[in-house]
Amino acid sequence: IAIVIIYRLWFHPLAQYPGPALGKITNLYSAYYAWTGDLHIDMWRCHEKYVIYGFSKNLQKSASYNVMVHRAPSTLTMTCKKKHALHRRIVSQGFANTALRQHEHTIMTHIKKLAAQLAPCQSSGSSEWSAQQNMSSWSNRLSFDIISDVVFGAKYDMIGSPDNRYILECIDGANVRTSVLFQAAELTAGRLDRRLFSKSIEARNIFIPFIKSLVKRRLQKAAAKANDVFSLLVDVKDPETGEGLDMNSIGGESTTLLMAAIAATFFYLSCYPQVYARVKSEIRRSFPSADEISLGPTLNACVYLRACIDESLRMSPPVGGAPWREVLSGGIVIDGRAIPAGCEVGTSVYALHHNPVYFPDPFVYQPERWLSNTKTEGGISHARLAQSAFAAFSTGPRSCVGKGLATAELMLTLATLLHKYDMRLAQGSSTWGIGGGKLGAMLGRHRVNEFQLFDHITSANDGPYMEFRVSCL
Repeated sequence: IAIVIIYRLWFHPLAQYPGPALGKITNLYSAYYAWTGDLHIDMWRCHEKYVIYGFSKNLQKSASYNVMVHRAPSTLTMTCKKKHALHRRIVSQGFANTALRQHEHTIMTHIKKLAAQLAPCQSSGSSEWSAQQNMSSWSNRLSFDIISDVVFGAKYDMIGSPDNRYILECIDGANVRTSVLFQAAELTAGRLDRRLFSKSIEARNIFIPFIKSLVKRRLQKAAAKANDVFSLLVDVKDPETGEGLDMNSIGGESTTLLMAAIAATFFYLSCYPQVYARVKSEIRRSFPSADEISLGPTLNACVYLRACIDESLRMSPPVGGAPWREVLSGGIVIDGRAIPAGCEVGTSVYALHHNPVYFPDPFVYQPERWLSNTKTEGGISHARLAQSAFAAFSTGPRSCVGKGLATAELMLTLATLLHKYDMRLAQGSSTWGIGGGKLGAMLGRHRVNEFQLFDHITSANDGPYMEFRVSCL
């Protein structure tokens, strides 16, 4: 053991790079932070001391992604660039803008159900505020209902009924083990991971059969021309090769899209009242009533709303950790130093999004940064500089194929709820402040106006607790 430690600290090809000594010695360092959900924060702290890569032709996804593969790889987990390109060409057809317009009615149906749940007993002009609502819980329910309906044509009604909500808890529970193995796959030796993460295994053993059953039921109806993404993925062919996806792979593609940032946006709007007032005014000026909100030029013209969403995704990215990439034959050069083939490189999206070089005052919620035409010393607008480092949906050919659906969901949901309701943080209760950091907490968890994420591949969160009142326009 001593020889291995000495080699890794002083003679390993990467020993020249600064970083935590324990992190150089063992993968268990990052595995620990993956377990606690603080990996994105630890990477940010390291980057405060110690260059961040973008898409490179000489990198591919690392073998770490294999721990997320179940039966068939998806565009999220596929390491082979050629196969990934094939799958992406096929899957992207199911999420093209023309396809999204077909699903707008479905999306709005679920959003209206959520709106009715937030203030069920309120009438227009009433001064009464609703009971407190946990926006993380509602965001997760809405996202699951929309994804399952749009992709599979399945209606689970997480919004209206508690019967299937246990699945939402299983998703994050299963991801705890996966996130640790993503950092230290050696923990599978001797099935050690099954002893360390028994609860996570239990959650996985509930979630995986649920998804299998969902895919199986949809496959049995594949001949029917249903208006869902799944039917497109079954029938569509790659425009270059004529190949399609196998059935197991379709299930993998569809189940990687469960993410949203609605709760984060509500949190930041509650912390920054001047931002809330401006975005609410923009929406209510643009649409005479909430019933008229739809995808199209008018919603696209709500540029401050989009800036609020992008700023929420910047400050609290749904996937905050490092998407590891393996260096291919010939190596690469980063920061003037050669990285040999076989090594894995990556940076936390959270760390990138809080780099003051690209985002001045990185821990301040400033939607205006996405609209600013003022120039940097290098002559680039601040808005363009911010866009160049924005990676909430990853970047390059590996960017999230469901970005359009996620953006449509966010724009329609926030526009509808901000038009229909006034809102405020829940008053005078033990839930005050849930969602934010705590004064005196560890570095990175101490900012009360930062929405706290717990990084388990995708980000888990809690709060904010909000109250709603029907607006009187």
